[in-house]
Order: sequence, then C-alpha cells, then structure tokens
Amino acid sequence: MHYYYTKDRRTRQKIYEYIKQLGIFWRDYLKFDGTRYVIENDAPHEGDQYPQTNGVMSLGFLRFLLQGFIDLSSALNQDPESAHSAGKSA
Repeated sequence: MHYYYTKDRRTRQKIYEYIKQLGIFWRDYLKFDGTRYVIENDAPHEGDQYPQTNGVMSLGFLRFLLQGFIDLSSALNQDPESAHSAGKSA
C-alpha cells in the first residue's frame, strides 16, 4: 500500500523481488480445473469445513498481489512476460 500511496522509487525497487516471488508461488499453487484457476483446500477461519475452493478473502488478497506484481513490473520495466502471465491467471 505504501507504494501505491507514494509511488516511491526506492520502495518499488525494495519490494519488487519479494512480490515477484509471491506471484511465482501462487502461479504454481493454483490448480486449473479445465475452465478456471482455483485455490483448493482454502479455509479463511479455523474449523471451517474442508474442502473449500476459492475462499473470498484469498481471492481478494491474490488479486491485489497479482495486480501489484503487474504494476511494479511495468513501473520498473522488468519481467514483462511474467507479469503478463500473472494477469491471465488473476
């Protein structure tokens, strides 16, 4: 959020690699069910019934993460192919 509020160059350079690695993790963690990507075995609260798919909180966080990855990649002019593929799975 700090980056979005300030557009600070040092912040974007400092956080980019971490955001990129999170994006890579999620790209590999998501499962394709034939028509869409899903988050399997997701429960936002302890004790929820399993299996759950695509918990709304996880979907929101994931969308924000991937949008951040795309925005940072564009601002830094780095990894355009990775950011492009992240946008397809979001």
